[in-house]
Amino acid sequence: MQHVNIESANLNLMVVLDALLESRSVTRAAEHLGLTQPAVSHALARLRELLRDPLLVRGRGGLVPTPRAQALAAPLRQGLNQLEQVLRHEGGFDPASSARRFSIATVDYPHLTGLRSLLARLQREAPGVSVESQMIGPRLAEQLESGELDVALAGVEVEAILASTPGMQSRLIVSEDLMCIARKDNPLLRRGLDLETYLRLGHVTVMAEGGACDQHVDLSLRRMKKSRRIAAAVPHFIAAPLLVAESDYISTLPRALVEYVCTLLPLKMHTPPLKLPRGEAYLWWHARFDNDPAHRWWREQLMQAFSPYRG
Repeated sequence: MQHVNIESANLNLMVVLDALLESRSVTRAAEHLGLTQPAVSHALARLRELLRDPLLVRGRGGLVPTPRAQALAAPLRQGLNQLEQVLRHEGGFDPASSARRFSIATVDYPHLTGLRSLLARLQREAPGVSVESQMIGPRLAEQLESGELDVALAGVEVEAILASTPGMQSRLIVSEDLMCIARKDNPLLRRGLDLETYLRLGHVTVMAEGGACDQHVDLSLRRMKKSRRIAAAVPHFIAAPLLVAESDYISTLPRALVEYVCTLLPLKMHTPPLKLPRGEAYLWWHARFDNDPAHRWWREQLMQAFSPYRG
């Protein structure tokens, strides 16, 4: 029995052999493959050497296959057809029947907005799908690249980490005004909130992995050659309103969160007395998973769920 080293069996040679066995002509095989006749002849010579058989010899009607070539014809055609189907088949994802667990790293705030509505919709439309949410950690870029983590939803606090990571993709998912909250009976705000009062009050800021989530406030103040006093730094967005409701502090947070907590706590929303950029957050993932049907579905669900919070 003749043994062929599979590593030396160039796939292009197998495609040429299939075309030759089908057409029984170097000329027609070359035309079909878009190659020159010398290129096909050279490939045939390499095939003969590799398989240690003439494969095709001249006959009265053109090239005729040897018994070895005849034995190869059907399984070769079947194998190439199967390979073509594998390469062309994108694969499908049926959320209604899937039991896949999708993961996201983010801060706590999105759970009060887009994720809350998304989970309610998934319960109806994809009941077997589960969601694992985790805090943003120091291994974020590594987790996204390896697939340990599907996506991250975060703002400026992770931009320095992820924007410089090769292969990282991002898409704007949240863009909203930043507003201030203070307790309703704060004596320092009886006449409203001006810049002098804003700077006099102690501030509650949210710190995530990478830095302050409201760092645009400090950047804007720095351009004005002013600064604020940080009275408390907390790791969670929901903690900031709770502290403000029990103190004379103030906090600058995304509008949707401010509007929501003002319905739950004795808080009042104020317009910041300085010009601030919109609070933006991005959906981050690695390019490895761009075309994965399930991964793409998950990103689309998130983009849809947070569409009310993009301006």
